[in-house]
Amino acid sequence: IRLITELVEISKNQSLAELDLVLTEFGHNPIDRDPFSDDQSREVIASLRQLNDGDLLELRHHFEENSSSPPEITDESGAWQTPRLRLFISHLATNQSFAQEVSTELSKLGVEGFVAHTSINPSAEWQSVIEESLCSADALLGLVQPGFSGSSWCQQEVGWALGAKKPAWFIRMGEDPSGFVARRQWPTPDARDAASVAREVFRILQIEQSTSKRFSDRLIGALAASNSFDESGSIARLLALDLSFSESQLEAIANAVRNNDQVNSSRSASVPLAEIFGKFGRTVPTSAPVVGGL
Repeated sequence: IRLITELVEISKNQSLAELDLVLTEFGHNPIDRDPFSDDQSREVIASLRQLNDGDLLELRHHFEENSSSPPEITDESGAWQTPRLRLFISHLATNQSFAQEVSTELSKLGVEGFVAHTSINPSAEWQSVIEESLCSADALLGLVQPGFSGSSWCQQEVGWALGAKKPAWFIRMGEDPSGFVARRQWPTPDARDAASVAREVFRILQIEQSTSKRFSDRLIGALAASNSFDESGSIARLLALDLSFSESQLEAIANAVRNNDQVNSSRSASVPLAEIFGKFGRTVPTSAPVVGGL
């Protein structure tokens, strides 16, 4: 139901002809039209109900990859607290405290981490929360410490992420990843402390094509929603580390400046914003006028 709901929401930005083209390209039947209804969502739901979970995941991945901005993914678990990039952190239960430290360090770099504070045999209710968090995450991070490859729980999390075609990255911390992901040479941080691991993850998120745009989009969304001068400055400094924005992303940053007084009045954000717009030969936009103001 969750996947169908997400695809119906995405389909609102597509015409029926465009949806038919995608469905037929993936080997499915086109949408069955009801000549007595103008409710596109109902027709889309009827067609999607004929597909299995694997087909639905494949379609969602296609729309995500070809979207100019990250889709609003329903977070039924309530696990995510910010609009920043969502990173599911897979870890051994015995290393929960270290995983939480990594999550804390990542929050300073514009990333929200999910750490499941549970044992190897979670309750059915908590298992549901983990599944929802995996579904609504942007990517998975595996902290591969000794015993990770032998953990059935960690391997299930990794397998789910790969099956859903989500980006999955691994940090070697005394053990190499196993299975399909072992074909790649994964990085080992300079040191084993949480800050060093977070910096390595931040580097991966910036350079990897599958996450770099999503990372920037999430940060821009967080800037637009910022509710303090300090938060705006922190996000702007992170954005200034990139400077490879598309035209639409640059315009989204400009809109955040125009429409959010916690951004346009933030002294700590002024320098990195000037750097961002200066890179493109522009000046920082001014705040939008208040309609009906005195």
